[in-house]
Amino acid sequence: MTKKREALRIALSGGFLAALPAHSARRVRVTLSEQNAASLIFAANDFQLYQRKRVMKMKKILVLGAAAGLIALSACNNTPREQAADNIEANAEARADNIDAMASNATTDAAEDNLQNQADAVRAQGDAKAEDMRTHDADTNLHNGM
Repeated sequence: MTKKREALRIALSGGFLAALPAHSARRVRVTLSEQNAASLIFAANDFQLYQRKRVMKMKKILVLGAAAGLIALSACNNTPREQAADNIEANAEARADNIDAMASNATTDAAEDNLQNQADAVRAQGDAKAEDMRTHDADTNLHNGM
């Protein structure tokens, strides 16, 4: 075997052509020059490095996505009591808006003022009930959980 063929065999045996069948690898080894063989080896190593970097990148994206999801879930600390308080506020606001609409259709100024005052009272009552729901223990009817 000549020195050129021996160098090609040594160069190609460790990398790119290892996956080829023996007879195909032999044909490729014979037709390649030393420069092409070195290029193939570098290309195979570069491809392996690219694959490793790609996998690491995908792992980082997965970890960052999971972290973002957990942060979003931890920020959403909405207990059933908090949800009930939000519902009380929303219902009071809707009732007050309806009363405001009736006030805008009132025929006299006195009736309009009276309806405006009722709307303000409904809003204040809803806010007070919601705050009570948030700060007091509903099970024992004790203020501030005492």
